[in-house]
Amino acid sequence: METKKEQIPDKNIQREDIHRRGGLILEKARMFLRETPLVLERPWDRADIERIRAFFVEAAPFAHHEVFPDFWEHSLLAAIYARKLAESAEVGELDPSEAEALALCHDLGRLVVPSEYGLNDIVAELAAKRIGIKKDETGKEPPLARILGVFSPAIRGVFDLSVPQRLLQVADYLGRFKKGQEDKVLITTEDLPFLSSRGYRDSAWAIARASLRALRQPGKEEWVNSLVVEDVRWLQKEFGIDFGKLRDEVLAEFNRDDNQGWLLSARHAQESLNRDIDIQLGRPKIKFIVFDVGGVLIETIEPDLEQLISRQLNLDTSKVHEAFSIFYSKEMMAAEITEEKLLKMFLGRLGVSMTSMEDFRGLFAHPEICKSIAGMQNLIADIANKSEITLMVFSDSILPLAKSVSGGVLALYPRLSPDRVFISSVLKSSKMGGDAYAKILEQFGNPDPQTVLFVDDKLTYSSAARIKFNMRGFTFEGDAAKGEASAQRLKRELASAQIL
Repeated sequence: METKKEQIPDKNIQREDIHRRGGLILEKARMFLRETPLVLERPWDRADIERIRAFFVEAAPFAHHEVFPDFWEHSLLAAIYARKLAESAEVGELDPSEAEALALCHDLGRLVVPSEYGLNDIVAELAAKRIGIKKDETGKEPPLARILGVFSPAIRGVFDLSVPQRLLQVADYLGRFKKGQEDKVLITTEDLPFLSSRGYRDSAWAIARASLRALRQPGKEEWVNSLVVEDVRWLQKEFGIDFGKLRDEVLAEFNRDDNQGWLLSARHAQESLNRDIDIQLGRPKIKFIVFDVGGVLIETIEPDLEQLISRQLNLDTSKVHEAFSIFYSKEMMAAEITEEKLLKMFLGRLGVSMTSMEDFRGLFAHPEICKSIAGMQNLIADIANKSEITLMVFSDSILPLAKSVSGGVLALYPRLSPDRVFISSVLKSSKMGGDAYAKILEQFGNPDPQTVLFVDDKLTYSSAARIKFNMRGFTFEGDAAKGEASAQRLKRELASAQIL
């Protein structure tokens, strides 16, 4: 009985959040989407795509905290693919701009319910009805429930799908980057047959398995992927589409300045700290701010440090740079080996020896190389004047650099409290390892995570704080198109949060 009592409030909270968040996003959708041929009886034009893109930027501040940054990338890639496929196939049933619009909107429900696919489809269907989107438009989307065999008549092969459904399904599958790649590499048609066997990482259904029981049936995911392979083969045979060439064209268009500008606008909007939006969503006021060090408070020190060490040891800088690579793993960041062993490994890479640990440590003792990021000293001083805001500094810094980093930061930012400056290797947890966020909350006394703002220059870490721990994640980056530097953007957002 206790288990049931604990689960009921969670469902109630989720239901309340869907109504509140969904209602706010629906309000934005009505403003923008009702002016397009999704609702109106008129031909499509480029201005309609711009309206839909503007809607997503307006809706982004209201998105669920578990919406990943790649949501925006996938929406854009799928849209470009869909338009190009419609242009290549030249079928009268699907205008290229219409295909782009439908692909942009195909995951609309995920803004409200990002990880429960059955539920977010229901949310999207309800939204479409309330916006007034025509049935012949929604009918061109691939019928997920019929593909999975949940609703009848079940889809049994490619010819049970309309041509628009085939095109949009292929665009959805191919419009994503492979995971775990340093460079952005698009899924290829050759990858499609293997998506279900590659550790499930690249599958279009990777985050849907937990919520879709139908997908967990033996062979179901493989069959769904095989259906897309059939779609691709049919398109190649029927229209002679060269998917290798198409993939290159999609990537080139994705990288265009206007598209990258839209992605940045959407991501920045998702990180909005505006207090009025928080009130509408029922979020508490920010009371704690955590700052990353390198790239936020100080410029990255490794290049200067490598130069200093190469001069001290009379070695080529490239050799020192290569030796530094041993430090950057989650085990090293969290100091799961001793400082002595770590330094000996480093010197072993360099092929040199030293007589004492003090000499070892002296190689890294250069707090003077810490240089503040433009605008941040004044900004930290302004925030420190707000007594209700508690500040913390956290750095994924290697153990030999701990004293230099903490000493350099405190010298540059005297308003910071020494007992609120934490280094991963000293705290024995790291952002890279993923355990630092819980430790940070512990240091604040485990408050409501939504009262904690986590500022980091790496999207991976700022979004992890938001997605996994429900903190407010903020990526420390500017917007060149607006002429806004990183510190300026942060200052503007903190003012909108009524902190400054």
